[in-house]
Amino acid sequence: MKFLDNQYGWDVHTSMPFLAFRSLRRKAVDKHGELGILDISQGEPGYGFAPCTRSREFFSFLVHIDTHLNNNQDDIHFGSGAQENIDNVLHTITEIAQKTYQPDIAAKLLADMDFFLAELERISKEQGQPKTKEEILFDVFKFSILTGGRYPNSWGEMIVRMAVADDRSEELGFPVNFEDIVLLSGASHGVGLFFKGLGEEGIGFLRKGDTVLMISPVYAPYTQFIEERELELVNISIDPETGILDEDSFFAAQNHSKRIKAIIIIDPNNPTGFPFSEDILIKIASIAEQNNAVILSDEVYSQFFENKKSIIHIPEAKKRTIRINALSKIERATGVRFGDYYMPPETRDYIAQQIIEPVCPGFVEKYGDFRWFLFLCKSFGGSTIGVFQHISGVAGPSQILGLCHIILGKEERADYVKNVRKKVEAFYAAMGLPSPKNSYYGTIDFRKHEGPLTAQKPIEQVLTELAEKGVVLMPANKFFSEEDRAKDDRTRYIRASLPNLSVENSAKAGRIIREHISQ
Repeated sequence: MKFLDNQYGWDVHTSMPFLAFRSLRRKAVDKHGELGILDISQGEPGYGFAPCTRSREFFSFLVHIDTHLNNNQDDIHFGSGAQENIDNVLHTITEIAQKTYQPDIAAKLLADMDFFLAELERISKEQGQPKTKEEILFDVFKFSILTGGRYPNSWGEMIVRMAVADDRSEELGFPVNFEDIVLLSGASHGVGLFFKGLGEEGIGFLRKGDTVLMISPVYAPYTQFIEERELELVNISIDPETGILDEDSFFAAQNHSKRIKAIIIIDPNNPTGFPFSEDILIKIASIAEQNNAVILSDEVYSQFFENKKSIIHIPEAKKRTIRINALSKIERATGVRFGDYYMPPETRDYIAQQIIEPVCPGFVEKYGDFRWFLFLCKSFGGSTIGVFQHISGVAGPSQILGLCHIILGKEERADYVKNVRKKVEAFYAAMGLPSPKNSYYGTIDFRKHEGPLTAQKPIEQVLTELAEKGVVLMPANKFFSEEDRAKDDRTRYIRASLPNLSVENSAKAGRIIREHISQ
């Protein structure tokens, strides 16, 4: 099946990148097999690098324990009210480990259980809701939540939100309370329900013709969201190969004739991999203040940069910013679908009363809290508040696996961040380019590196030929705004997702690309 009826199956001008790469990937797989390709197209680090080993092994142990603690054959139902089972549960867990595993593995898993419980005791105490080991075990195993035995809590299980809040506290450098966390099925879920709730099918804060600001280049589906809703898009541009702000585009946005109602940023940026400087964040905050705009900040790549400032560290921005994060990238776990909104009370009160209420009178009376409103927007179906809202939470297995990653994965996360840096450097060195201060992604203009033969070929042909050599890239043209594409030809820009391969294969992919396009 072709996505477009031409010889390549896609077109750089009209095809969304996430359709184009599928056509390219299929060509690579057809020629080299699934395991023989070098795919650096989609942000899929799980292609060769599984999420945290320690936490996955521990999660599998929890699943095994669940089959003993919740078992119809033995008439044991953890959570059925038989509290006498809880008193013996630690002893039961020890017995299960010793009967099932080799002594050294059993000892390791039991040590991790002790650490897991101790950390959650610490976290629950610091979050103001102290829990005993028995209560924590109940929260983990009740009703087989960790194997999908019950509808998920729509907000997210309390113990899981506590762990997320603790992780965000460490990341941001100030206390984050679990009550200010709402779990999401990944970051894109949060972006989608933001537009669903504020759009015309919701409260009508963002209507056709209203203005939204983004940074170009940007993750292409975000632009598609805005175009499909017939919203006006204003862009501030950054240099895709240095991350430096285009001052003219900032001044144009600052002096835009219409009110900018919402600002959407991905920081660090996708597709360039650059973190926004404090100066850029201050400038964005100033436009938000000037327009009384709400800010949605997608920060799923933030932990790839040490001491990265968030826009919520800018006082003018914090009161109006909804921050999104997720485990998908830092834990190499895109399939877990585990993300979160962070909104402290002062933020959600300000957004409700000072931003939404003047445009949508009656909002505060109906919903009160903006966090509650976005929670209701999680409901499935077309309307803002649907009848299936009560089952709109992150699935139980994803919550508990995510919890295991958060508690047990810190050392591996730190090693992973260092390893990604090596992959970035290896790829850029193989391409013959200086390594910039980006991470995870790289955006490269092929025009600067093409030989005379390659320069005459359509970019669709060039990327198809590379796919036939086993290297899959993502065309980046549609990541740029219409204004950026009008100023300069962006059709020969590509995005590379650099965590996908080993260091050796990242370098190999870079060499193949350089050798092929230099002809």
